[in-house]
Amino acid sequence: MSGLAKGIDTREGLVISQFWPDSPPHQRNFPMRNAVMSGYAAATVVVEALWKSGARIQARLALEHGRPVVMPDQLLEHNWARDYAKKPGVHVVSNLRELLDVAERLISELNIGPESLPETPALVRSR
Repeated sequence: MSGLAKGIDTREGLVISQFWPDSPPHQRNFPMRNAVMSGYAAATVVVEALWKSGARIQARLALEHGRPVVMPDQLLEHNWARDYAKKPGVHVVSNLRELLDVAERLISELNIGPESLPETPALVRSR
C-alpha cells in the first residue's frame, strides 16, 4: 500500500481501487482508475488539461457516468474544452467564487450525507 493510501487509512478514510493494494502504478492503469473516481465522485473539477491528459479523460468519463464537470473558462482555449462546454452537465466558471457556488449547488442537489447512504456490510468497518 502506498504512503498516501496508508495516510488515508490511518485517518479512518477509505481507499477504493480495482487493483491490489501493493500494485505499482502503471501508465496504462490510470484511465481505469479515472473511471472509478468519476463514477464515485459527485462532480469532477478540471483545473488544467491538455488533449492527452488524465484530467481530460476524467472529464470525459464523468460525463459518460452522468456526473457534472466544472472547468474554468481559461480551458476554452482548447478545442476539446469548447466541445465539452456545449454538453449538458458541464459548468464553465470564471473565478473561484463561481466554482464554489456551482460545487455547493451540485452537492445540495444531490442531497447526500452519511444518512442518505445505504448501509453496505462489506464496506462498513467496525471500530
